[in-house]
Amino acid sequence: MRKKSAVVMIISLLLIVFLIDRFTEKKVRITKNEDVQLQEIVIQKGIGNLSDIKNRTVNSPQKAEEILSMVEGLKVKEAKEKVRIESPDTYVFSFHRGENSGIEKIVGYSFFVLGDGTFVFTHQDINKPLDNPLVTTSTHKELLDEIRQQLNLNF
Repeated sequence: MRKKSAVVMIISLLLIVFLIDRFTEKKVRITKNEDVQLQEIVIQKGIGNLSDIKNRTVNSPQKAEEILSMVEGLKVKEAKEKVRIESPDTYVFSFHRGENSGIEKIVGYSFFVLGDGTFVFTHQDINKPLDNPLVTTSTHKELLDEIRQQLNLNF
């Protein structure tokens, strides 16, 4: 009888851990400071193979705002393991404030989209990088397609 009781207790604990983990989902919320306006989006595709990286820069505060509003509200949770982004199908979206030029530009916000449509967020808010990235709890290939269409990306 004790064996049965121990099994029930273990199953109960596992269920509680599962439910706690399931309900600790967060949603992407991007707090915008009126003093900081993101001026441009730098898009890269093909991380991992330097010869095949494709780049594009979109200089439009309106487009930056539009794209950020498209990803806001996605359900995410903290990555429990390293996220591999070296795939040639990975997109990187970096939002810059535009105060500096060239390599010195400050990334105000960024996220990655893996080939399967998983979004990986590296910032909590504008100008607030995360220690551990947030990963969407489901894939969103259709959202990636919408973003590519909004930015006229042909790669």
